[in-house]
Amino acid sequence: MHAAVMERTPTTDVLVMAAAVADYRPAQVAEHKIKKGEGGLVLALERTVDILQAVAAAREQTERPGLVVGFAAETENLLANAQDKLARKRLDMIVANDVSSADSGFEVENNRVTLLTPAGKPEPLPLMSKADVAERVVARVAELWQAKHGAASV
Repeated sequence: MHAAVMERTPTTDVLVMAAAVADYRPAQVAEHKIKKGEGGLVLALERTVDILQAVAAAREQTERPGLVVGFAAETENLLANAQDKLARKRLDMIVANDVSSADSGFEVENNRVTLLTPAGKPEPLPLMSKADVAERVVARVAELWQAKHGAASV
């Protein structure tokens, strides 16, 4: 995923990174099936490449993609964690999603998110279907693009 994203960023106008593939992977790959033994099994994990961080670094040189949107699925400190990610990864917008609530987030049809931009105040959206959230995110991306690049490029 990292290689595919980085290959395309120089020609990308808008990048929406909806989810991380995985934050960690096994540090060692077994050549054969791991057989069941008497005790438990400990797997060592290593961090994967942070794709959004790599995009942020590339943007410093090329200013591409022109607009980058990230997502933050959080179980605590929703706004603080999302604001931190927004700044660290040089995002134009982040969709902060509190996944600790039983009525929104994972394994349900609805979501309750907050949209954050570097210069604006948080925009909390009410509980709505995930399709409606997607429509609101796309509409906000179009507004940000227009504000950044002008109406002629929309």
